[in-house]
Amino acid sequence: MSGAEFSLLSLLKGINRKQFRPVLLLPEEGLFAERARELGIELHIIPSMIRFGEAYFLSSLPRVLKTIKQIVKIIQRQQIQIVHANSPRAAYIGGLAGRLAGVITLTHVRDIDQSPFSSLTKSRILGFLSDKIITVSKATADAILKVNPSLRSKTEVVYNGIDIGEIELKPKKEIRSRLGIPPAVKLIGSVGIIHPAKGQDILIRAAARIKAVFPFIKVLLIGEVFHPDDAGYKIKLEKLAAELGIIENIVFTGFRNDVFDLIQVLDIFVHPAIFQDPLPRTLLEAAAFGKTIVATKTGGIPEIIDNNISGILVAPGDVDTLAEVVISLLQNPYEAERLGLAARKKIERSFSIQQHIAAVTAIYQSLGMAKKTSRKNYMI
Repeated sequence: MSGAEFSLLSLLKGINRKQFRPVLLLPEEGLFAERARELGIELHIIPSMIRFGEAYFLSSLPRVLKTIKQIVKIIQRQQIQIVHANSPRAAYIGGLAGRLAGVITLTHVRDIDQSPFSSLTKSRILGFLSDKIITVSKATADAILKVNPSLRSKTEVVYNGIDIGEIELKPKKEIRSRLGIPPAVKLIGSVGIIHPAKGQDILIRAAARIKAVFPFIKVLLIGEVFHPDDAGYKIKLEKLAAELGIIENIVFTGFRNDVFDLIQVLDIFVHPAIFQDPLPRTLLEAAAFGKTIVATKTGGIPEIIDNNISGILVAPGDVDTLAEVVISLLQNPYEAERLGLAARKKIERSFSIQQHIAAVTAIYQSLGMAKKTSRKNYMI
């Protein structure tokens, strides 16, 4: 599951079902669909949604129209009052179906588009299809408004939320023992799909410098290749580690069901993204565990991490500074602990799931969905 799917699932899990009845539309079966059913969410699978995007929208118009018509029927049959698209891509058909059905539509923007042309195109589409635009960070909102200032009145920032109650602390010694990692080994880790934009190569290069000071380190690259096109990048990472003489220090964990356990056992959590990362959920999770965080100053990351207060921010791609900061924190455990505790408090203060649900609920209400005492039907 992606961060966007985890965030949506948290909203569906926590929203007041006495006030709102969610109906979920997905393009295919999978873990997300399975988790949604476990929550008792009404679910419809529409396979023809799976390839929708700008290019497909234009090249397969007959199929697009057929799918939109199918969604309009669901909206009418279920008496849906609001359509909440979980991404701009979903808004191409969900938002248009909502418009044709005459109901309220809103779009959740969870990324910062890297292409200026695409951003301009997307912002215009969003403006037409959305009564409201929710962005996950100020950086995301700024990217939209920079190319289309007219959307300011429609745009609102709602941070993703973490359920602190689900953060189960376990004895680190037990986790290390299960993983076969001796107590003396310093653990550095990063969580995310294996992709050039995530900057795993930067972390590997920094690890070579860190090893010169701390010979007994392990770097956990927690995640797997998501798209087949990125398989070559993983091979490059393995070759890089071998060339630097640290192949034994780098662990490619692959997909894991125990990611929280791995995060908890880390000494330093590194997020070396080199792109405009909107609001990385893995960073929120690491902060919720009180981890010492070193991350790049890009996208919405500075909205999570206050530099030198709740973590350390470095420039994207700066191998030397990244290595120096990690070495310094490993040498100063009290400072590392201070940063971790502050990160945890930042999550409790600004990124709780309760705050997220309250903000989204307030937006639903502000869009004029009948009286607050009646139950609303909405589609995502």
